[in-house]
Amino acid sequence: MTSIILKLPISYLTNGGANPVIGGWTTASLRKVSVLADKPTFDRPIVTEGSWVQVSRSGNPLVNEVVIGLPDKDKFNASRPRDDVQFITYVTNPTLPAVVEILFGPAVKAPTLFPRTDLVATFLTGIEGVNKAATPCEYLRLNTTIAPTAAKDQKNLGVIAGDHAGFPNRRRPGDAAVRGSGGGRSNNPPGGKK
Repeated sequence: MTSIILKLPISYLTNGGANPVIGGWTTASLRKVSVLADKPTFDRPIVTEGSWVQVSRSGNPLVNEVVIGLPDKDKFNASRPRDDVQFITYVTNPTLPAVVEILFGPAVKAPTLFPRTDLVATFLTGIEGVNKAATPCEYLRLNTTIAPTAAKDQKNLGVIAGDHAGFPNRRRPGDAAVRGSGGGRSNNPPGGKK
């Protein structure tokens, strides 16, 4: 896991406190042209040139992997959050239930409570009274007026469990946003004692 940590006054990010909900996402870009080097070395196996092209982006966990359908994954990865309304159908009617049924056959009936307005609030608009933003965008949100919850009082289901300082209002290491690689509670609590 990689973290970028900046310490600056909240007022710099919130227009002096007028817009307390801030958001962030990451992108990855590659050079437009890549070719195998004639004489590759460990440090330079390929030769790259041209402008940088955005090939991936990430905000909330598993949106690209689970919510966005195969036909539009590249389009999503190349886009900016301000344009995310174009992907609303994937949010209200995610493809994962259909994939689960294809993989496991008629014995498994995946939930299909469509449209999924809960996912719209989580991934696009924010949650009323917690982290609602003016523009529907898929990015991690943080309401800067909600104080962090002390570690001993945190609920790993975050906002769902009444802990408004948890996911999806921010992403803490112990929040159950994703279990397994990259998310969820560690088997080793702080201090290394079990």
